Amino acid sequence: MRVRDEPPAGLPHRMREREKMSKLIEKLERISEGRGQPLGFGAAANRVKALPLAVIAILPQGDARAAVAAAAAAKVDAVLVTGAVPKEADAITSKVTAEMPDIPWGVSLESVTREDMERLAGAGCDFVAFSAAGSQAAALNMEEPGKMLKIDHTLDENLARTISRLQVDAVFLESSGNGENGLTVEQLMVYEWLVGVSGKHPVAAMPPGMPLEDIATLWGLGVAALAVDLTVGDPAERLSRIREALEKLPARRRRPKTRFAASLPVSGAAPSSAPPDEEEEE
Repeated sequence: MRVRDEPPAGLPHRMREREKMSKLIEKLERISEGRGQPLGFGAAANRVKALPLAVIAILPQGDARAAVAAAAAAKVDAVLVTGAVPKEADAITSKVTAEMPDIPWGVSLESVTREDMERLAGAGCDFVAFSAAGSQAAALNMEEPGKMLKIDHTLDENLARTISRLQVDAVFLESSGNGENGLTVEQLMVYEWLVGVSGKHPVAAMPPGMPLEDIATLWGLGVAALAVDLTVGDPAERLSRIREALEKLPARRRRPKTRFAASLPVSGAAPSSAPPDEEEEE
């Protein structure tokens, strides 16, 4: 098992070389860079149009046959099993990979240890979502699986600013409640701030009640993936409607490399001219 010991954690994500990158993290990186992915949740070669967001199916523990079947039919980009513990890794593998052998899968834990990471990596786990509280710092040094830090609007501002220096690959923006009332402007402001200060690939939770209209809002925020809760309701119908909403979105556009900064004019100095923003790419 490889341990990540260099380069320093402060370097941007794309500058850190990794011998074996998580399949999901690699896909999030492509989406964040504007390369997108083929139509359909999966990567079929005969599809042309690119979807702007990846879809992660959140499966329930226990009887998840309907959700697994729906996720497999929709060719989601990844599967996340909730409430799992490392000792159950073999059961997770047999349940998910039987119908989706080529789809990366991960687990969501409240806390994680270095031993957890080793066991899950050995079982074929592609990524782990976990909270900061109670998780061992040593777990961050493991090269595999990919690491996704769970955060929400209650995160302290000073702590949020440290995420960019942590050896994690993505942040999981958790949502409180069922989401039936949709995102508020205040929540959007908090999400915008968290995405900006973390410097990691953002993955947003999509609870069962969240309106489909919020997908466009999250896309505009720069979210790279939706984590769709399939633990309640009809998972096949939910994924079908989400796919329709994604197909209506324009392809991901690369963000400008430079941004204008407001400044006061200097007396006697010639006005400076800044190059225009790059044209948005289709």
